[in-house]
Amino acid sequence: MFLNAYEFGRKITNAVIYDDTKVAVQPSAGVEKISEASLPKLLKKFQEINARRKAEGLGILALALPLSACGGSSSTDSGADDTPAVVYDTITTAGRAIDGYLAESTVSFATFALPDAPAAPTLSTSNAAGAQGRYSLEITDQATLAFIDAQGGLGSVSVKGGVDVSTGKNFTGELKAPEGSAVITPITTLVEAVVSQAKATGAEPVTPEAAAAQVAKGLGLSTSSDLLNTDFVASGSAGYGEGCRESCERDFGCDGVLGRERVGGGHQQHRDESR
Repeated sequence: MFLNAYEFGRKITNAVIYDDTKVAVQPSAGVEKISEASLPKLLKKFQEINARRKAEGLGILALALPLSACGGSSSTDSGADDTPAVVYDTITTAGRAIDGYLAESTVSFATFALPDAPAAPTLSTSNAAGAQGRYSLEITDQATLAFIDAQGGLGSVSVKGGVDVSTGKNFTGELKAPEGSAVITPITTLVEAVVSQAKATGAEPVTPEAAAAQVAKGLGLSTSSDLLNTDFVASGSAGYGEGCRESCERDFGCDGVLGRERVGGGHQQHRDESR
């Protein structure tokens, strides 16, 4: 008899447990035996095998774990812990930094700034033709995935430094966006400011979608505007970014967040980032 495998109440994908004192599973056609020094390593190896098979267009395997390998038995009063370690799904995320496309900017996530966080991945935006400002990240390490899961996600994303490819000028400030945003722009920086301000003051939590609607209304845009996913450079709406920059400074005091070299006007100096 096969049972679902769980860790801390969470079902392990594509894995079952069987009582090897009653059921024998032998290698045969379509059955592969794998082994490792510990259960977490075994589960990681299993995940890597399925990832490879998926990439090759093959079917995904299921893992049958003998109960003895899980530290338990069929007895309900043995006192042994028969719960195997959970396998966390791989996290993939991608986006594009835009204030003009920002190349070679440093990308970071709020969760990795928390105490006891694992080492943050080294990530920067692309400078490749046609992909300037883009970044992508895949996380497969189980310990890192467990930490992220415990925090509820990667948290907001921020972009610092780099070069605005439209002007060739250095970008010395910081842009932010809520987790899940496809773009990081002056507009999403405003949206994230609304979300984080509510959190910091202990007010009712504000979802990124609600914050985006609030920002759109404040900028005179349609509340149905997809601010978290719109590439305002590609869409020919670059004026949105500048209007948002002014609103961010006026309404949220975030002049230390946005910083692009500009000539003429009144901003020849980079904005102070010490705030």
